[in-house]
Amino acid sequence: MDFSADELFEQLALLDETLAAVRQHAGHGEHPELHRQMQSHARALRMMLGTGVGPLAADLVESVTRVLEAGDPQAPLLSMSLQRDTVAAIVRRQAASASFPSISTLDPMMAVR
Repeated sequence: MDFSADELFEQLALLDETLAAVRQHAGHGEHPELHRQMQSHARALRMMLGTGVGPLAADLVESVTRVLEAGDPQAPLLSMSLQRDTVAAIVRRQAASASFPSISTLDPMMAVR
C-alpha cells in the first residue's frame, strides 16, 4: 500500500509527540500508556515503510522501555534519539519518492515520446 508524503510526515509527528512524552517521564519507571503508544507507532511504521523497518521499530520500542526504566537515562535517551533520526531519514526518503508520480500514473502517450 502506498502512502502520501503527508501521511508519512503525520506519522512521524505523532511519533515525535510520543517521544517527547517519553523524555518527560525518563527514569520514572514503567509507563503502560507510552508503551502502548510506541507499539502502535511500531505497527504503523512497519505498515507504512515496509517490513524492513521492523527491526528498527522494535529497537525503538525497546529503547523507550530502557529510557523509562533506567536509573540514569542519558545513554538510552541518546540511543532513542539516534533511532528516531534514522526513522526520520527513512520517512523523508520514502516521502520524496512518494511525491513523484510513478510511470504507471503518467499519460501512456507521454511515456512513448
